[in-house]
Amino acid sequence: MKLTDCINKEYESIKESVIAPLLTSPPSKNEKKLLEAYHSFIRNPARITSFSDNQCGRTETTYKAAKNEIGRSFNQYNGLGFYSHNNSLEYVSFGCEKFPLTPKDVKNFSIRIMGFQNNVTLCSTGIFLSSLINLIHFYGPKKERKKGRYEIYSPIDGKYPLLGLMNNGAHITVFGDCDYRIGSHMEKGTIIINGNVTDLLGHEMRGGKIIVTGNADGNWIGDYSRSGEIHINGIFKLHSPHVYAKVYHNNERIITET
Repeated sequence: MKLTDCINKEYESIKESVIAPLLTSPPSKNEKKLLEAYHSFIRNPARITSFSDNQCGRTETTYKAAKNEIGRSFNQYNGLGFYSHNNSLEYVSFGCEKFPLTPKDVKNFSIRIMGFQNNVTLCSTGIFLSSLINLIHFYGPKKERKKGRYEIYSPIDGKYPLLGLMNNGAHITVFGDCDYRIGSHMEKGTIIINGNVTDLLGHEMRGGKIIVTGNADGNWIGDYSRSGEIHINGIFKLHSPHVYAKVYHNNERIITET
C-alpha cells in the first residue's frame, strides 16, 4: 500500500471516530467565544490574505490582528493582561494565569470551523490557528503550557497554509494535508504533519523540528531557513540554494548546497 493511501485511510478513520461526534454536539462556552472571534476576524476584508499578500509582508499584521480578536472575545482583555496598541497584542504580567483556553479548545475549534472554509478563508484561518496556539502556549493555564501539545484537523476539502507560524515551543500535530509555509519563522517546538505539504515548508525557520509523514512536493523547502530540522518521509523537492536547516529523507541527511 502506498504511503499516501495509508494516510488517507487513517484520516477516514479519524473522520468517523473524532470529527463526526464533535460536529453533532453543541459547542462549549469557550468554543462559542472563539467562533465569534473567528467570524469577526475573517469578516474584515483587510485580513483575508493571499499567497502574494503574505510575500509582501502582510502576514505579521494579520497574525497580530488575530491575537487582538481572540483577546477581545474573552472579556475584552479584562483580567487577561492584554491591551491593544498599534494593532498589536501586548502583554502585562498580571494576566499570565488567566487566559482560559487549553489545547483541547484548539482541537475542537479546528473541527468546528471545517464547514466555513473556502479558497478565500483558508489562509487567514491558518494564521488564526497559529495565533491561538501561541496565545495558549504563553498565557494559558500553567499545566497546559508545560505539556504544550496541540492537535489540528485539516478541512476535508481544503488545506491550511501557515500553520505553526512563529511557533515558539508548542508541539503541534496536524491530521490531514497542509498548504504552503508550514512552520514559517518558527523558533522551537515541533510540527508533525500527518499528510502532505506544498511550497515553502519551513520558510525562514530559526529552530525546532518539522516532520512530514507524506510528501513535500512543492518548491523551496527550507528556503532561507537559519537552523532547525526538516524530516520528510515521502516525495520531496529541493530547489532553494539558501537552506541552513538540516533536511532528512527517511532519516537520512540530505546535503543541501548553501
